[in-house]
Amino acid sequence: INSTEASRLSPLISPLSRFKSQDDKGDHSSLDKVTQFINDFRDELKEENPESSLINILNKAETIIDDFDGSLSDTTKADIKSVLAELNSFTKSDAAEGLSEDNKESLNQLGLTLRIADRLNPSTVTSGRVNSYLSVMNRFA
Repeated sequence: INSTEASRLSPLISPLSRFKSQDDKGDHSSLDKVTQFINDFRDELKEENPESSLINILNKAETIIDDFDGSLSDTTKADIKSVLAELNSFTKSDAAEGLSEDNKESLNQLGLTLRIADRLNPSTVTSGRVNSYLSVMNRFA
C-alpha cells in the first residue's frame, strides 16, 4: 500500500475508534478486534433480525479474513470486491441508519480491513501483514 492509498483510507477511522490500540502490551490486534466484532454483531443480529442481509455479508467477510494466512486466490480477491460492494451498499441504506455509532464505526473498520487485503499482493496477504497496516492506519487516525 502506498502513501496515497493510505491517505485515502485514513478518513475511514474515527479518532475514537475501538480499534485504536491503547496499549501494545497484552492488547488484542486490530484484526482480532475486527473478527470479534463480526462474531458479536452477527450474534446480535441473529437475535434481533435473523433475516438481515448484513448477516450474510459478515459471514462472507469472516471467511475471507480466516483465509488471510492462506494464499488468496483470484476467486477470493473477487469475493473481497463483492463483499466490499455489499458492505458499502448496506452502509448507505436505510437499514444502516438504525445502527449505533459504534457499530457503524466497526463496519467501517471491517471495510478498511477488506480494502487493505484487496490492495495487497494475493500471495502476501497474511493476518500479520493486514494487522500491521491496520495498526499503522489506526495510529494516524
